[in-house]
Amino acid sequence: MAKAFMVVEVDYDPTITDAEVVSNALDVLLDTAKGTPGILDEVGNPRVAGFYPIDPEDIQHLHDISKRLLGQPQRDALANILHRLGVLKFPQL
Repeated sequence: MAKAFMVVEVDYDPTITDAEVVSNALDVLLDTAKGTPGILDEVGNPRVAGFYPIDPEDIQHLHDISKRLLGQPQRDALANILHRLGVLKFPQL
């Protein structure tokens, strides 16, 4: 079985909640939806582990590092991470 990482952009009101609570609510929403018989049959019933919040500052930090002088293996690894996080459309730096 292959593994993919999906990036979901969520806007929320920080005066009401935080990213961790929103990710928990999305887990509940996904579990509820997966409870619908046959809902994912067409795509082979993938297992979805859950939602995990990523701090936008972490993404910016990785993007800043990508502009430093790095060897090609480090650039490739960083580009892959940024691509998986949705920062780079194509995994190239």
